[in-house]
Amino acid sequence: MGKTWLIIAGLFWATCGMAQGGFNVQIGTGSLIVNNESFTKSGEAHYGLRLGGFARIGDDGWFIRPGLFYERYHAESSSSFNALDKGDHLHFLKGYVNLGLYIIRSDLFKLRLNGGGTIDYLAAIDNRGDVYKLADFSDAAIGINGGLGIDIAFITIDLGYEKGLTKFLTDDDSSRSEYYNLSLGFFF
Repeated sequence: MGKTWLIIAGLFWATCGMAQGGFNVQIGTGSLIVNNESFTKSGEAHYGLRLGGFARIGDDGWFIRPGLFYERYHAESSSSFNALDKGDHLHFLKGYVNLGLYIIRSDLFKLRLNGGGTIDYLAAIDNRGDVYKLADFSDAAIGINGGLGIDIAFITIDLGYEKGLTKFLTDDDSSRSEYYNLSLGFFF
């Protein structure tokens, strides 16, 4: 499995180097909500951090936006933001294939819309052994996503939403994930 991710990452970086556009490195925060009361309690979410980047391939109004991210969320849900707290975490590798459109485009300011597909691979779980096991979750979940982004010179701000289309928990066929995220980045 490690070789597969290495090949995907290599192709991603090669594509970025050959295409017009650029690369957007991002860091941010997010929340995960699963429609299963035993995993995400009512009125709560799993908060976490994200790090990764997107390429923008294309230099006209439309662009292709592939991305790769590492995301970490608390295993236990909470009613208050706790992304920086210690505890048990779920570790994801996320791949994105998006299409984007510039709504406003000038030298100093850009407003962007994007949307497409995602694949969320649950790579590991930190845990004390009494909370969750990796086998409790689907190895990979497929979903759709959309977002809004702003570029001010080389600084970027992105707000995104993802909806899982396949099951999240192995013992609940109706379980679906939702992610909300906010990221700050640099475009070069």
